[in-house]
Amino acid sequence: MPSNIILQLLGIGVLTTLWLFSRRRSRAATFDNLRGPPAASWLSGSLDKLVNKRAWDHREISEAYGGVARVKELFGRDGLYIYDPKALHHILVKDQYTYEETDAFITNNRIIFGEGLLTTLGGREASASEEDAQPSLFDRTSAQDGFYLRAARLIPTSQLRDALVKMMASGPKEINILGWNTRRALELIGQSDLGWAFDSMEENSTLHPYAVAVKQFVPLSGNSPAISLHNLHDVIDTLHKTSVEIIQAKRKALQEGDTALEAQIGRGKDIISILMKANLEASDEDKLSDAELEGQVMTFMFAATDTTSGALTHILHLLATYKEYQTKLREEIRNARKENGGQDIGYDALSTLPFLDAIC
Repeated sequence: MPSNIILQLLGIGVLTTLWLFSRRRSRAATFDNLRGPPAASWLSGSLDKLVNKRAWDHREISEAYGGVARVKELFGRDGLYIYDPKALHHILVKDQYTYEETDAFITNNRIIFGEGLLTTLGGREASASEEDAQPSLFDRTSAQDGFYLRAARLIPTSQLRDALVKMMASGPKEINILGWNTRRALELIGQSDLGWAFDSMEENSTLHPYAVAVKQFVPLSGNSPAISLHNLHDVIDTLHKTSVEIIQAKRKALQEGDTALEAQIGRGKDIISILMKANLEASDEDKLSDAELEGQVMTFMFAATDTTSGALTHILHLLATYKEYQTKLREEIRNARKENGGQDIGYDALSTLPFLDAIC
Protein backbone atom coordinates (compact mmCIF):
# COMPACT_ATOMS: atom_id res chain seq x y z
CA MET A 1 0.00 0.00 0.00
CA PRO A 2 2.70 2.60 0.87
CA SER A 3 4.48 1.84 -2.43
CA ASN A 4 1.24 2.53 -4.36
CA ILE A 5 0.84 5.88 -2.60
CA ILE A 6 4.45 6.79 -3.42
CA LEU A 7 3.92 5.88 -7.09
CA GLN A 8 0.74 7.97 -7.21
CA LEU A 9 2.50 10.96 -5.68
CA LEU A 10 5.39 10.59 -8.13
CA GLY A 11 2.92 10.42 -11.01
CA ILE A 12 1.14 13.57 -9.84
CA GLY A 13 4.50 15.31 -9.50
CA VAL A 14 5.56 14.34 -13.03
CA LEU A 15 2.24 15.44 -14.54
CA THR A 16 2.35 18.75 -12.66
CA THR A 17 5.91 19.38 -13.85
CA LEU A 18 4.96 18.63 -17.47
CA TRP A 19 1.91 20.92 -17.21
CA LEU A 20 3.97 23.77 -15.78
CA PHE A 21 6.63 23.26 -18.45
CA SER A 22 4.07 23.32 -21.27
CA ARG A 23 2.46 26.49 -19.92
CA ARG A 24 5.87 28.07 -19.54
CA ARG A 25 6.81 27.25 -23.14
CA SER A 26 3.51 28.58 -24.56
CA ARG A 27 3.88 31.81 -22.62
CA ALA A 28 7.56 32.07 -23.53
CA ALA A 29 6.67 31.96 -27.22
CA THR A 30 4.39 34.96 -26.68
CA PHE A 31 7.05 37.01 -24.89
CA ASP A 32 10.09 35.89 -26.94
CA ASN A 33 10.55 39.29 -28.59
CA LEU A 34 10.64 41.20 -25.30
CA ARG A 35 13.85 41.99 -23.47
CA GLY A 36 14.15 41.83 -19.71
CA PRO A 37 16.48 41.23 -16.76
CA PRO A 38 17.71 37.71 -16.01
CA ALA A 39 16.15 35.81 -13.12
CA ALA A 40 17.92 36.10 -9.79
CA SER A 41 16.98 32.48 -9.02
CA TRP A 42 15.04 29.65 -10.64
CA LEU A 43 12.62 29.42 -7.73
CA SER A 44 11.58 33.05 -7.19
CA GLY A 45 12.61 34.57 -10.51
CA SER A 46 12.91 38.34 -10.15
CA LEU A 47 10.16 38.67 -7.52
CA ASP A 48 12.50 38.95 -4.53
CA LYS A 49 14.06 42.06 -6.05
CA LEU A 50 10.82 43.59 -7.31
CA VAL A 51 8.75 42.96 -4.18
CA ASN A 52 11.17 44.75 -1.91
CA LYS A 53 10.81 47.84 0.25
CA ARG A 54 13.86 49.41 -1.39
CA ALA A 55 13.13 48.09 -4.89
CA TRP A 56 15.67 50.09 -6.88
CA ASP A 57 15.27 47.41 -9.58
CA HIS A 58 12.04 49.12 -10.67
CA ARG A 59 13.93 52.18 -11.83
CA GLU A 60 16.73 50.13 -13.38
CA ILE A 61 14.28 48.00 -15.37
CA SER A 62 12.43 51.01 -16.79
CA GLU A 63 15.70 52.72 -17.73
CA ALA A 64 17.29 49.62 -19.29
CA TYR A 65 14.33 47.98 -21.03
CA GLY A 66 11.77 50.72 -21.64
CA GLY A 67 8.02 50.72 -21.04
CA VAL A 68 7.41 46.95 -21.34
CA ALA A 69 9.83 44.26 -20.19
CA ARG A 70 9.84 40.52 -19.61
CA VAL A 71 10.54 39.43 -16.04
CA LYS A 72 10.82 36.01 -14.47
CA GLU A 73 8.18 34.90 -11.98
CA LEU A 74 8.00 31.79 -9.78
CA PHE A 75 9.63 28.68 -11.25
CA GLY A 76 10.97 30.63 -14.23
CA ARG A 77 7.59 31.62 -15.69
CA ASP A 78 7.57 34.69 -17.90
CA GLY A 79 5.62 37.76 -16.83
CA LEU A 80 5.19 41.33 -18.03
CA TYR A 81 6.57 44.40 -16.30
CA ILE A 82 4.69 47.43 -17.67
CA TYR A 83 5.84 51.00 -17.14
CA ASP A 84 4.43 52.61 -20.29
CA PRO A 85 1.78 55.24 -19.31
CA LYS A 86 -0.49 54.59 -22.30
CA ALA A 87 -0.49 50.83 -21.72
CA LEU A 88 -1.20 51.34 -18.02
CA HIS A 89 -4.09 53.70 -18.87
CA HIS A 90 -5.68 50.99 -21.03
CA ILE A 91 -5.14 48.29 -18.40
CA LEU A 92 -6.22 50.25 -15.32
CA VAL A 93 -8.78 52.71 -16.74
CA LYS A 94 -10.01 52.48 -20.32
CA ASP A 95 -10.14 48.69 -20.77
CA GLN A 96 -10.02 47.60 -17.14
CA TYR A 97 -12.78 45.01 -17.57
CA THR A 98 -10.71 43.26 -20.24
CA TYR A 99 -7.71 42.97 -17.94
CA GLU A 100 -9.25 41.20 -14.96
CA GLU A 101 -7.25 40.29 -11.88
CA THR A 102 -5.92 36.76 -11.53
CA ASP A 103 -7.81 34.08 -9.63
CA ALA A 104 -5.01 33.99 -7.04
CA PHE A 105 -5.29 37.75 -6.47
CA ILE A 106 -9.07 37.55 -6.00
CA THR A 107 -8.80 34.53 -3.69
CA ASN A 108 -6.16 36.18 -1.50
CA ASN A 109 -8.25 39.35 -1.21
CA ARG A 110 -11.34 37.32 -0.35
CA ILE A 111 -9.48 35.55 2.46
CA ILE A 112 -8.27 38.87 3.87
CA PHE A 113 -11.05 41.38 3.13
CA GLY A 114 -14.11 39.20 2.64
CA GLU A 115 -16.75 39.83 -0.03
CA GLY A 116 -15.95 43.47 -0.81
CA LEU A 117 -15.06 45.54 -3.86
CA LEU A 118 -11.54 44.11 -3.92
CA THR A 119 -12.97 40.64 -4.61
CA THR A 120 -15.49 41.72 -7.26
CA LEU A 121 -14.64 41.45 -10.94
CA GLY A 122 -15.98 43.89 -13.54
CA GLY A 123 -18.72 41.60 -14.81
CA ARG A 124 -20.68 41.60 -11.55
CA GLU A 125 -23.84 43.70 -11.73
CA ALA A 126 -24.59 46.07 -8.89
CA SER A 127 -27.36 45.00 -6.54
CA ALA A 128 -30.48 47.10 -6.19
CA SER A 129 -29.34 48.35 -2.78
CA GLU A 130 -26.07 49.60 -4.26
CA GLU A 131 -27.89 51.33 -7.13
CA ASP A 132 -30.42 52.91 -4.76
CA ALA A 133 -27.60 54.20 -2.58
CA GLN A 134 -25.76 55.90 -5.44
CA PRO A 135 -28.08 58.91 -5.94
CA SER A 136 -28.01 59.65 -2.22
CA LEU A 137 -24.24 59.43 -2.13
CA PHE A 138 -23.46 61.55 -5.14
CA ASP A 139 -26.39 63.95 -5.47
CA ARG A 140 -25.08 67.43 -4.63
CA THR A 141 -28.13 68.60 -2.68
CA SER A 142 -28.30 65.46 -0.57
CA ALA A 143 -24.60 65.65 0.25
CA GLN A 144 -24.93 69.29 1.32
CA ASP A 145 -27.95 68.53 3.51
CA GLY A 146 -26.07 65.75 5.26
CA PHE A 147 -22.74 67.64 4.96
CA TYR A 148 -20.68 64.67 6.09
CA LEU A 149 -19.50 63.64 2.66
CA ARG A 150 -17.80 67.05 2.42
CA ALA A 151 -17.46 68.90 5.69
CA ALA A 152 -16.71 65.82 7.80
CA ARG A 153 -13.56 65.28 5.77
CA LEU A 154 -12.19 68.50 7.25
CA ILE A 155 -12.81 67.54 10.88
CA PRO A 156 -9.92 65.04 11.31
CA THR A 157 -7.56 67.46 9.54
CA SER A 158 -8.51 70.22 11.98
CA GLN A 159 -7.97 67.79 14.85
CA LEU A 160 -4.52 66.92 13.49
CA ARG A 161 -3.65 70.60 13.13
CA ASP A 162 -4.64 71.28 16.73
CA ALA A 163 -2.62 68.27 17.95
CA LEU A 164 0.50 69.40 16.06
CA VAL A 165 0.18 72.98 17.34
CA LYS A 166 -0.15 71.66 20.90
CA MET A 167 2.92 69.44 20.54
CA MET A 168 4.98 72.36 19.20
CA ALA A 169 3.86 74.80 21.90
CA SER A 170 7.06 74.33 23.91
CA GLY A 171 9.33 74.71 20.87
CA PRO A 172 10.56 72.75 17.84
CA LYS A 173 10.57 68.95 18.12
CA GLU A 174 10.74 65.93 15.85
CA ILE A 175 7.33 64.52 14.91
CA ASN A 176 6.49 61.31 13.06
CA ILE A 177 4.32 62.89 10.36
CA LEU A 178 3.63 59.58 8.59
CA GLY A 179 2.25 58.08 11.80
CA TRP A 180 0.01 61.09 12.40
CA ASN A 181 -1.16 61.13 8.79
CA THR A 182 -2.08 57.45 9.06
CA ARG A 183 -4.20 58.25 12.12
CA ARG A 184 -5.78 61.20 10.31
CA ALA A 185 -6.57 59.12 7.22
CA LEU A 186 -8.26 56.40 9.28
CA GLU A 187 -10.27 58.97 11.21
CA LEU A 188 -11.25 60.73 7.98
CA ILE A 189 -12.59 57.50 6.49
CA GLY A 190 -14.22 56.64 9.80
CA GLN A 191 -16.11 59.90 10.27
CA SER A 192 -17.10 60.68 6.67
CA ASP A 193 -17.58 57.23 5.12
CA LEU A 194 -18.38 54.96 8.07
CA GLY A 195 -19.83 57.36 10.63
CA TRP A 196 -17.39 55.99 13.19
CA ALA A 197 -14.67 57.45 15.44
CA PHE A 198 -11.39 55.56 15.77
CA ASP A 199 -9.11 58.17 17.33
CA SER A 200 -9.32 61.24 19.56
CA MET A 201 -6.25 62.60 17.69
CA GLU A 202 -4.39 63.48 20.89
CA GLU A 203 -0.68 62.93 21.46
CA ASN A 204 -0.88 60.37 24.25
CA SER A 205 -4.21 58.75 23.38
CA THR A 206 -4.44 54.97 23.05
CA LEU A 207 -4.58 53.87 19.42
CA HIS A 208 -7.60 51.89 18.25
CA PRO A 209 -6.75 48.18 17.72
CA TYR A 210 -7.54 48.60 14.02
CA ALA A 211 -5.02 51.45 13.69
CA VAL A 212 -2.34 49.18 15.17
CA ALA A 213 -3.35 46.21 13.01
CA VAL A 214 -3.47 48.06 9.69
CA LYS A 215 0.11 49.33 10.15
CA GLN A 216 1.29 45.75 10.74
CA PHE A 217 -0.51 44.24 7.75
CA VAL A 218 1.79 45.16 4.86
CA PRO A 219 5.08 44.32 6.65
CA LEU A 220 3.67 40.97 7.82
CA SER A 221 2.29 40.04 4.39
CA GLY A 222 5.76 40.50 2.90
CA ASN A 223 7.59 38.32 5.43
CA SER A 224 8.22 34.59 5.38
CA PRO A 225 4.88 32.73 5.78
CA ALA A 226 6.34 30.44 8.44
CA ILE A 227 7.30 33.42 10.58
CA SER A 228 4.36 35.77 10.11
CA LEU A 229 1.33 33.54 9.40
CA HIS A 230 0.09 33.51 13.00
CA ASN A 231 0.61 37.27 13.44
CA LEU A 232 -1.05 37.96 10.08
CA HIS A 233 -4.03 35.87 11.19
CA ASP A 234 -4.35 38.03 14.32
CA VAL A 235 -4.20 41.21 12.23
CA ILE A 236 -6.90 39.99 9.80
CA ASP A 237 -9.03 38.91 12.77
CA THR A 238 -8.80 42.47 14.18
CA LEU A 239 -9.82 43.98 10.82
CA HIS A 240 -12.81 41.65 10.62
CA LYS A 241 -13.93 42.23 14.23
CA THR A 242 -13.82 46.00 13.68
CA SER A 243 -15.99 45.79 10.55
CA VAL A 244 -18.50 43.53 12.35
CA GLU A 245 -18.63 45.99 15.27
CA ILE A 246 -19.40 48.89 12.91
CA ILE A 247 -22.09 46.96 11.01
CA GLN A 248 -23.79 45.84 14.23
CA ALA A 249 -23.83 49.39 15.63
CA LYS A 250 -25.28 50.73 12.36
CA ARG A 251 -27.92 48.02 12.23
CA LYS A 252 -28.97 48.73 15.82
CA ALA A 253 -29.28 52.47 15.09
CA LEU A 254 -31.34 51.78 11.95
CA GLN A 255 -33.71 49.59 13.97
CA GLU A 256 -34.11 52.29 16.64
CA GLY A 257 -34.99 54.96 14.06
CA ASP A 258 -33.83 58.38 12.87
CA THR A 259 -33.18 59.73 16.37
CA ALA A 260 -30.56 57.05 17.03
CA LEU A 261 -28.97 57.68 13.63
CA GLU A 262 -28.79 61.43 14.28
CA ALA A 263 -26.92 60.72 17.51
CA GLN A 264 -24.15 58.87 15.67
CA ILE A 265 -21.05 60.59 14.31
CA GLY A 266 -22.20 60.42 10.69
CA ARG A 267 -25.76 61.44 11.61
CA GLY A 268 -26.95 58.69 9.26
CA LYS A 269 -25.47 60.47 6.22
CA ASP A 270 -22.26 58.47 5.91
CA ILE A 271 -21.79 56.00 3.06
CA ILE A 272 -22.31 52.81 5.09
CA SER A 273 -25.51 54.10 6.74
CA ILE A 274 -26.95 55.07 3.35
CA LEU A 275 -25.96 51.69 1.88
CA MET A 276 -27.53 49.79 4.77
CA LYS A 277 -30.74 51.86 4.53
CA ALA A 278 -31.03 51.00 0.84
CA ASN A 279 -30.25 47.37 1.65
CA LEU A 280 -33.18 47.18 4.09
CA GLU A 281 -35.55 48.35 1.35
CA ALA A 282 -34.18 46.05 -1.36
CA SER A 283 -35.82 42.78 -2.37
CA ASP A 284 -34.43 39.56 -0.91
CA GLU A 285 -32.64 38.64 -4.15
CA ASP A 286 -30.93 42.04 -4.35
CA LYS A 287 -29.93 42.42 -0.71
CA LEU A 288 -26.27 42.45 0.24
CA SER A 289 -25.45 39.69 2.71
CA ASP A 290 -23.83 40.41 6.07
CA ALA A 291 -20.57 39.07 4.65
CA GLU A 292 -20.77 41.52 1.73
CA LEU A 293 -21.53 44.47 4.02
CA GLU A 294 -18.61 43.55 6.26
CA GLY A 295 -16.42 43.23 3.17
CA GLN A 296 -17.36 46.73 2.02
CA VAL A 297 -16.44 48.17 5.42
CA MET A 298 -13.09 46.36 5.47
CA THR A 299 -12.35 47.57 1.94
CA PHE A 300 -13.20 51.20 2.76
CA MET A 301 -11.08 51.15 5.90
CA PHE A 302 -8.01 49.49 4.44
CA ALA A 303 -7.87 50.87 0.89
CA ALA A 304 -7.76 54.54 1.84
CA THR A 305 -5.61 54.45 4.97
CA ASP A 306 -2.02 53.80 3.88
CA THR A 307 -2.43 55.15 0.34
CA THR A 308 -3.80 58.51 1.50
CA SER A 309 -1.37 58.95 4.38
CA GLY A 310 1.64 57.94 2.29
CA ALA A 311 0.75 60.32 -0.54
CA LEU A 312 0.10 63.24 1.83
CA THR A 313 3.34 62.64 3.72
CA HIS A 314 5.26 62.68 0.44
CA ILE A 315 3.58 65.97 -0.53
CA LEU A 316 4.55 67.50 2.83
CA HIS A 317 8.12 66.29 2.38
CA LEU A 318 8.30 67.95 -1.05
CA LEU A 319 6.85 71.18 0.35
CA ALA A 320 9.51 71.13 3.07
CA THR A 321 12.17 70.61 0.40
CA TYR A 322 10.91 73.32 -1.99
CA LYS A 323 10.07 76.15 0.38
CA GLU A 324 9.11 78.59 -2.39
CA TYR A 325 6.12 76.38 -3.23
CA GLN A 326 5.29 76.08 0.47
CA THR A 327 5.25 79.89 0.75
CA LYS A 328 3.06 80.27 -2.34
CA LEU A 329 0.58 77.64 -1.11
CA ARG A 330 0.41 79.17 2.37
CA GLU A 331 -0.31 82.58 0.86
CA GLU A 332 -3.14 81.19 -1.28
CA ILE A 333 -4.78 79.49 1.71
CA ARG A 334 -4.39 82.54 3.96
CA ASN A 335 -6.00 84.77 1.32
CA ALA A 336 -8.90 82.33 1.01
CA ARG A 337 -9.36 82.32 4.81
CA LYS A 338 -9.27 86.13 4.82
CA GLU A 339 -12.01 86.26 2.18
CA ASN A 340 -14.00 83.84 4.36
CA GLY A 341 -13.89 86.20 7.35
CA GLY A 342 -10.91 84.47 8.93
CA GLN A 343 -12.84 81.21 9.29
CA ASP A 344 -11.85 77.75 8.10
CA ILE A 345 -12.47 77.22 4.39
CA GLY A 346 -15.25 74.87 3.36
CA TYR A 347 -14.70 71.81 1.19
CA ASP A 348 -16.14 73.43 -1.96
CA ALA A 349 -13.99 76.54 -1.53
CA LEU A 350 -10.87 74.42 -1.03
CA SER A 351 -11.60 72.62 -4.29
CA THR A 352 -11.43 75.92 -6.22
CA LEU A 353 -7.92 76.92 -5.06
CA PRO A 354 -5.76 76.47 -8.20
CA PHE A 355 -2.31 76.10 -6.64
CA LEU A 356 -3.56 73.72 -3.95
CA ASP A 357 -5.20 71.66 -6.69
CA ALA A 358 -1.94 71.59 -8.65
CA ILE A 359 0.04 70.48 -5.58
CA CYS A 360 -2.37 67.71 -4.61
